[in-house]
Amino acid sequence: MKKNIIFGALIFVLGLLIAIGPFTIFHVCIPEQSEMYMKCYQTARAELGIGIVISILGLLSAISASAKTRIGLNISVILNSIVAFLIPSFLIGVCDGKHMHCHAVALPALSILSAVVFALTVINIINTYRNGEKSKNEGIRIS
Repeated sequence: MKKNIIFGALIFVLGLLIAIGPFTIFHVCIPEQSEMYMKCYQTARAELGIGIVISILGLLSAISASAKTRIGLNISVILNSIVAFLIPSFLIGVCDGKHMHCHAVALPALSILSAVVFALTVINIINTYRNGEKSKNEGIRIS
């Protein structure tokens, strides 16, 4: 149970980093007075939504008592982490200039955070499934 709380808290924090990181730590280009928005700003807005969803799913996973529910929530985290990876890389993108801060810092940071969330969630699903199988074999019901 303690592992689930630690994992959920870790996913919560990583989701918050994905959500607010592009606006704070590894900032992207902010819109000027004109109404023209750069691609990286649109990426940051999309990552805000995905990061919040990942954080909520991590929190729900931490407080869930059912192993089946945790596995379902973790599958949702995996799918969201894939989208979080694809947004800055392929779906929306960042500025084309290699010297731009969003290209040099935000793109790798979001890619790494998304990959870490993906890897940790896969590990947690395997761990939860194995612990669930042990509980079944010992006569304890998981549902």
